[in-house]
Amino acid sequence: MNSIMKNNHVLPCNKALKHIISVVIILGIWEISALIVSDSFFLPDIPETFLALIKIISAKSFLKIIFTSFYRVILGLIVGTVLGVVFAVLCHKIDFLATILSPLISIMKATP
Repeated sequence: MNSIMKNNHVLPCNKALKHIISVVIILGIWEISALIVSDSFFLPDIPETFLALIKIISAKSFLKIIFTSFYRVILGLIVGTVLGVVFAVLCHKIDFLATILSPLISIMKATP
């Protein structure tokens, strides 16, 4: 039996075609919406956005900004992990501290 299905999986060329079609549809919706809105402040068109992206990437400070942001994210993750482990151990050892921090922990757990 010849089909585009093989072991219930879509063949790679068919999957790639689906991705290409979906990207083209999304870009088409974007461009049509930009033409309808006709205000580049609220919804710029694709060429304008592409040119702005090229301008941002070609700026001298672009790599510095990227690396600085990456550094801050990694530093924040490390500091947050270390503080989380320290407070977890302290709350496990000191019941009074666990009681004091329990409302804050409940708020953090409830916050998405």
